[in-house]
Order: sequence, then C-alpha cells, then structure tokens
Amino acid sequence: MRTQWNVDYGSAIGLRYEAAYPLIDREAVDGDDWQDLFDDLRVLERGALDALNDVK
Repeated sequence: MRTQWNVDYGSAIGLRYEAAYPLIDREAVDGDDWQDLFDDLRVLERGALDALNDVK
C-alpha cells in the first residue's frame, strides 16, 4: 500500500481505498470482519498521515 496515496500539493491526503478493497476482500471471512479490517486500515492511515505530513 505504500504507493497508493492520494497526494495534493505535495502532501498525502489519504489512501486510495479502491486499491485496498481487493486486499481486504481476500482477508475478510465475513462482512463484520471486512468492516473491522477496514476500520483498522483507517486507524493506520490516520497515524501515517499525521507522521507523513508532520515532516514538512
């Protein structure tokens, strides 16, 4: 996923979720698991955005 960031004016603004969906689909065992994995991804995304954009 490291190459799947939306960038605006040189700052990362979020992941390209359409790139993550197939990965989540492969790992999830049911709908609830899918949502849990997506929620986890969003937590990781927020932390990464904070770290990436703090560097500038």
